[in-house]
Amino acid sequence: KGEGRGMDKFGDNKKKAHRVSKVGVKAEKKKQKQIKDNKSLQNVKNPKAHTIFRTKKAMKATQRKSDLETKQLHIPMMVSARDVEPPKLIAVVGPPKVGKSSLIRSLVRHYTRHKLDEIIGPVTVVSGKNQRLTFFECPNNLNAMLDIAKVADLVLLLIDASFGFEMETFEFLNILQTHGFPKVIGVLTHLDKIKDEEKLKATKKKMKHRFWNEVYQGAKLFFLSRLKSERYMQNEVHNLARFISVMKYRPLVWRTAHSNLIVDRFEDITDPALVEKDPTSDRVISMFGYVRGTNFKKDTKVHIPGAGDYWMKSLTSLMDPCPMPDKTKKTLRVQERVIYAPMSDIGQIFVDKDAIYVDMPEGRDAEDDEDLTEGERMMKKLAQTRSTLDEQVGTSEIRLTKGGSYIGNDYGDDDGDDMDDGMDDDEEGDMEDDMDDDMDDDDDEVEVVGRRRAPKNFGNEEKDEDLEFEDDDEDALNFQDGNMDDEDQDEEDTSMIPSESKWKGRLFERAAMNFKKLPNLMDMVYGNAPVKSNSLDDDEDEETSDFFVKKKDVVRKESEDDDEDCSKYVADVLVPSEDDVDEELISRFSRLGEFDKKDTEDEQMYGAFEDLETGQTHEDGTEETQLTTEEKFNEENRKKRADKKAILKDKFDSEYDQKGGEEGEEEQTFFNQQKASFERQAAINKAEFAGDDADTRAEYEGYRVGTYVRVELEGIPAEFVKFMNRKNPMIIGALHSSEENLGFIQVRIKKHRWAKKILKNNDPLIFSMGWRRFQSVPMYSIEDANLRHRMLKYTPGSMHCMATFWGPVCPPNTGIICFQNLGDSPHFRVSATGVVLELDQKFQVRKKLKLTGTPQEIHKNTAMIKDMFNSQLEVAKFEGASIRTVSGIRGQIKKALRTPPGAFRATFENRILKSDIVFLRAWVPVHPVKMYNPVTSALVSSMNDWKAMKTVRQLRDERSIPIPVKADSEYKPIKRYARTVIEDVLLPSKIEAQLPFEKRRQTVLRRREEEHSRNVLKSVVVLDPHERELKERFELAQTIKNDSDKTRDAIVKRKRAEFVKGKKEEEDRKNAKMKQHMKERFVLEALGRKKLNGFRKNTKK
Repeated sequence: KGEGRGMDKFGDNKKKAHRVSKVGVKAEKKKQKQIKDNKSLQNVKNPKAHTIFRTKKAMKATQRKSDLETKQLHIPMMVSARDVEPPKLIAVVGPPKVGKSSLIRSLVRHYTRHKLDEIIGPVTVVSGKNQRLTFFECPNNLNAMLDIAKVADLVLLLIDASFGFEMETFEFLNILQTHGFPKVIGVLTHLDKIKDEEKLKATKKKMKHRFWNEVYQGAKLFFLSRLKSERYMQNEVHNLARFISVMKYRPLVWRTAHSNLIVDRFEDITDPALVEKDPTSDRVISMFGYVRGTNFKKDTKVHIPGAGDYWMKSLTSLMDPCPMPDKTKKTLRVQERVIYAPMSDIGQIFVDKDAIYVDMPEGRDAEDDEDLTEGERMMKKLAQTRSTLDEQVGTSEIRLTKGGSYIGNDYGDDDGDDMDDGMDDDEEGDMEDDMDDDMDDDDDEVEVVGRRRAPKNFGNEEKDEDLEFEDDDEDALNFQDGNMDDEDQDEEDTSMIPSESKWKGRLFERAAMNFKKLPNLMDMVYGNAPVKSNSLDDDEDEETSDFFVKKKDVVRKESEDDDEDCSKYVADVLVPSEDDVDEELISRFSRLGEFDKKDTEDEQMYGAFEDLETGQTHEDGTEETQLTTEEKFNEENRKKRADKKAILKDKFDSEYDQKGGEEGEEEQTFFNQQKASFERQAAINKAEFAGDDADTRAEYEGYRVGTYVRVELEGIPAEFVKFMNRKNPMIIGALHSSEENLGFIQVRIKKHRWAKKILKNNDPLIFSMGWRRFQSVPMYSIEDANLRHRMLKYTPGSMHCMATFWGPVCPPNTGIICFQNLGDSPHFRVSATGVVLELDQKFQVRKKLKLTGTPQEIHKNTAMIKDMFNSQLEVAKFEGASIRTVSGIRGQIKKALRTPPGAFRATFENRILKSDIVFLRAWVPVHPVKMYNPVTSALVSSMNDWKAMKTVRQLRDERSIPIPVKADSEYKPIKRYARTVIEDVLLPSKIEAQLPFEKRRQTVLRRREEEHSRNVLKSVVVLDPHERELKERFELAQTIKNDSDKTRDAIVKRKRAEFVKGKKEEEDRKNAKMKQHMKERFVLEALGRKKLNGFRKNTKK
C-alpha cells in the first residue's frame, strides 16, 4: 500500500515537507512580530473579516446611505461676500400672555447683564466675539407675522403648555412654510401650572410629537419651567442661549436675492414750518438699520410693507452703533457686552450723517460732579453752553506772537452788523483811521464783553522787522475763554511785549516765501521732482555731524537736469539741434529715454544673444560662444523629457482632482464644483474692488451686507408718522426693476384644509407675495389634457388649481399665501397657499358655453335651426362648428339664413325630429379683472379702518339684497312620462319600405311575438286535484332520483380517490426499488473500475 509514499517521480526517497502552522499561539506571535517589524503591514485589514454575511441587511444599509445622501442634495446658492455679518434676527412669536417679553428679558440679561423694562422694536446685543443677535417680539396680528416671517433668521415659537397649541401658532407656521421656512425652535412655557408629574411628562411628550408633525421630525423643543424675579431659570436660559449660538442658518432664495433693512430707529426730519402750516403734508423721514440679504444700491426703489413703494432720496453709511468685539480675544469683556435698542430707550448715543445725539439718562444731572464720569461731565458742560461757537469766537481775544499783547475782535459789535458790505475803499480807509485814533486815545485798557481785561501799552518800542510765526509753539495762537490759569495770568502781567498796529507789515513777503516752499505739482505728474533744501536746512547740515545724511543727496540722476516745471520747455541761449530737442522733450514727458539707456547698458553687459522666434544671432564683437553638437543633442533630449514629464503630471493632476484628492478631501461632486465656482467668482470680485475705497465700491456694488446705513425717504404720507406703532416690525425691502411693473400672474393654488369655506371665482382675496401685501380678484381654472385652461366656479375641495390675477410681478417659484380678512376672526384665517408659475400680460382662460336651438324646417338630413343665435354675424363666427341633438344625432353648421335673424342651415348624419333639441358646445375666452388694491395697514390706526374690496355676499348682507333666483338653474325632481301607444296603422308597402328597418311592420310583429312567448312562459297555471297529485308524485320521484344520483356520485368519487392513492403508493414503491437498484449498480461499477486501475498499475510495473 505505501510503496509510492515519500518518493519522487524518479523513485528517489523524498522527505516530508514541513508545514508551517497558521493558527495557534506560535503563529500569532510570529504574525505580531512581522507586523511590528514591517510598518507596511500595520494598516492591512483582514479581507475575510469584512465580508457580507447578511445580504438583505447590507442592501438596506446601502439604500439608507443613498437616501441620506439624496436628502442632502440641494441647489447651491450664491451668497454675496460680506466683511461683517449683520446681526441675526431672532423673532419671538406666540399668542398673547405666553411669556415672549419675559424670554427676551432673560436672554438680554444673560448676554449683557442689562435689565429691560419695556421691549419696543429690535433689541441688538453682542452675544459672542463673532456674533450679534437682534431680538424682536412679534405682536399678535397677521400683518406683523407676515412681515417678520419674511426676514427672521430664527424663530422662537412659544407655546403655552397648560393650554396647548393655539390657532395663531398654526397660522404662523403656514406663513413660514410659504415664505421660506427659516430655523424654528419651540419653547414650552407655563409648565409650573401642571402640578402632576405624570401629567407633565405626558404633556411634554404629546407637545413634542405634535410640534414635530408641524415642523419636522426631530425639531428642537425647549422647556421653561417657571419664573424667578420676572425671568426664567438661569440654567434653562443658558441652555437655550448655547443652542442659539451654534445654530447654522441656511440662506433662503428670496432673501439672498433682495436686500432689506430691519428699521431699528426712525426720525421725522420734515421742516417744522411745513408741518405747522399743513399737518397733512407729506413727510421726509430717515430710517436706520443693518443691510441684510445682498448689497444695497442707492438707485433702488424700495417697498415699505403697509405703506407702499418709494424712491430713496439718499442712502449713506454710518458708524456701527453695536460693533463687533476684538476677535483676537477669547472672551468678551464687560465693556464689549453692548446692547443697542433705541426704540426701547437703550443706548445713549445715536449717530446721524451730520450729527451725533447723546441721551443723558434722568437722575444724572446732579450738581456734584464727583459722582459723574469724565464723559458725563463733558456732556454736561456742553449742554450748559448758551452761546454758539461763532459767538464765542466773535467775543474772544487772540495773541499772534509769543509774549505779544492780546487783540480783541472789535468787529463783533451790533453796530458792525449794520455796516454795508459794499462800501468803497476810501470809506474803509477813513473808518480805519478813525478806529486808530480811538485806540490811540485809550491809554489804559481795552475791555471786551464777556472776557477778562488785557492791558495794552503803546510806546516807542523796538520794532522787530523779521518777526515770524512759530508753528511749534502752543501759545502762538491762543483763544482766551475767561478760564485762564493763574500761572498764565501772572506770566502775562510780568512779561508784556509791546506791539503796534503795523505788525502786519511784511505779511506779503512771508507768504511769498512760504509759497515758494510748496512742491511743484507738474514735477509730481511728469517727472521726479528733486528735493531742494532751504537755507535753514543748510545751516543745520553744517551744525550736525556726518552721521545723518540728508535725503537731498540721494536723488535720481535723470531728474537732476532742471528744477522747474517738467511740462514747460524753455530753449537755451544756444540753439540746439532738432535731435537734441526731440531727446530732451522725450526725456521730459516720458520715460523712453531711460529705457534706451538701459537697453544699451544691457547689451554691453550681456553681450550676444539669439532671437528665439527668428533664429537670428545678435553679436557685439566679443568672442563667439558656440555650443557643440553633443551639447545641442543633450539639450534637445532634456527638453523632450521635461515635456513628457509635464504631460504625465497634468494627467495625474486631472485624475487626482476627479477622485477627490488626498484622504479627507471632499469628493468632486457637482455641488462641490458649484461651490468652488462661486468661491472663484467671489475672489475675482474681491480682487476687482481691492484697490477702491468704501465710497467707490458703494457706487458700483452698493453698500455691503452688514453695513449700518441711513435711508432718507420723501413723499411719505403724514398718516405713516401719525399712526406708527413701534412694536410692529418696519421693513425696507429693495425691489428689482422688473418688480415695479403690474401684470397678470398665474399661480398654482390650493385651498387650506382648515379654511371654513371653498373659494368662489372673482371673490377678492388678500395676497402676501414677496415684500407686498395686496388685494386682487383671482380667476380659478384647471388645465385639461389638451392644455386648455378651463374656468372653475369654485376651487376644488382637496386638490390644486390655477389662479390668475392682476398684481405686481414677482419671480417664479415665489410662495404666496392668501387671506380673506387680516383682522381678528374666530376662525382659521389662512384661506389658501400656492406658488407663482408664470408671468404675462395676457392669459387664455376659457369658459364652456352651451347654446340651444329648435328645428324650424326639416328636409331629410338637412334642417333649419332657430333660436340659437341673434344675428348673422354670430352665425358666421361659428360656421363649421359641431352640433348635436339630445338623442345623439351629430351635425354641422353650414350657412346663415336671411330670416329670421340668427337662423342657420345645418346638416345631420340622420333625419331629426321636430321635437329634438339641438345644442352647441363652445369655449369662449374669459378675461380676469384688473384690480390691485395695496394693503396700507401702516397708514391706518387699525385694520378695521382699511377700506378693502368686499365680496358679493358682504354687499348683499349689508344692503339686504336677496339672492337672485333663476328658474332654469333650480334643481327639480325628474318626472318621466310614459308615451302613449298608438295603434298600428296599415301602410302601403312602398311607404313602409322607406321607413327605417326598426320601424317596419314585420320587425315590430316579430318583436311582439318574442315578447309574448317570454310572457307565456312566465304565466301562472292553475291545476285541478288530479293534476296536482300527479305533479307531486312526479316531483317526489324526481327528488328520489336526485338523491340516488347524489349518493352514486359520492361513491364513485370516493372509489376514484382510493384508486389514485393506491396508484401513487405503488409508483413510490417502484421508484424506491429502482433507486436502490441503481445505487448498488453504481457501487459495483465503481469497485470494478478501481480494481481495473490497480490491475493496470501492477501490469505497468
